[in-house]
This record gives sequence, structure tokens and C-alpha cells, in this order.
Amino acid sequence: MPSEPELVHHPSEAPPQVDAPKPGPNVIGIISIIVGVLALLCTCGVFSPLGLLLGFVGWFFEPKGTAIAGMVLGAIGTVVLVIAIMSKVLETATELGNRREEAEVAAATAKSAEETRLTITKIAKEFRAAHESPDTLPKTFASQDLDAWGRVIQYQSSPRGFSLRSAGPDARLGTADDVRVQELYWK
Repeated sequence: MPSEPELVHHPSEAPPQVDAPKPGPNVIGIISIIVGVLALLCTCGVFSPLGLLLGFVGWFFEPKGTAIAGMVLGAIGTVVLVIAIMSKVLETATELGNRREEAEVAAATAKSAEETRLTITKIAKEFRAAHESPDTLPKTFASQDLDAWGRVIQYQSSPRGFSLRSAGPDARLGTADDVRVQELYWK
């Protein structure tokens, strides 16, 4: 049997160099780039945190370049996503605040209208008690009472009776929000 040649290493010679195998592509880094791009372009950043996470995991493998690119894309998309969510939350909070304010104004207006209606009804009863027939009604009357908005209550006489009216919250007579009593007519 032939003997195999022995490799003898002499200390004066350099040790034989063995080329280290080159690393292959960083598959996780490539996937993080793909997820990052698709998340930005197709989902407005919804899946960007996944791209950021995959890029972070890919950072532990060589080569790191694709993982870094995936992390950057994931981070950009995540920032866009956070800004979009914060914007929507702020918009919703503002809208809810506006609705609450509108409801409070409507409730205050309804309360003021009811107070005015009660005041006008009280004045009408007193006025009718003081004037037994339409013939005794004055042509003009200046009420000392004010409506809930601080305006004078308007008086108007007719051959059959009288009416009392408040201009309502818009301060214009003859509009839909007027508060008036005219049922107190003599027959």
C-alpha cells in the first residue's frame, strides 16, 4: 500500500491560507426591504413595523446592508403610520369636542326659549286679566320684562286680541326661532 505524502510545515514558511466561504445574501434583510417598500407603497405604512422588525433580525446576519435598508424603510413607514394615527385621533377628538359644544349650545338655546315662553305666558295672563275685552287694549305696550336673551318682549294688538313675541336667539322678528303667544284672543 502506497503511503500518502506527509505535509510538513516548516516554521519559516507561512501557513497555507484557506479562503473563508463568502456569505450568501441576507435573505431576512431582502425580505425586510420588500416588506418595507410594499408597506409604504401599498398599505400607507400599515405593515412598516413588520419591515422594521425583519430588518432588525436581519442585522444579526451578514451582509448587513440589506438589513439596514429594510430597517430604514420600516422606520420611515412606521413614522408615517404613527403620524397618520395621531392625526386621525386629533381629528376625532376635535370633532367630538365640536359636537359636544353644539349640543351644549342647543340645550342652552332650548332652555332660554322655554324660559322666554314661560315669561311671555305669564305676561299674557296678567295682561288679559287687566283688559277684559279687546276694546280696552292699548295700541302700544312696553313690557318691563325681558326675554332670556335680554331683549324687550314685543307687543302687538289686533281687533280680536293681542300677541306677545320674542325675537328669539337670532334677534330678528319674523323668523322660525321666534317665541310668541297669540292664542289668547277673544272670540
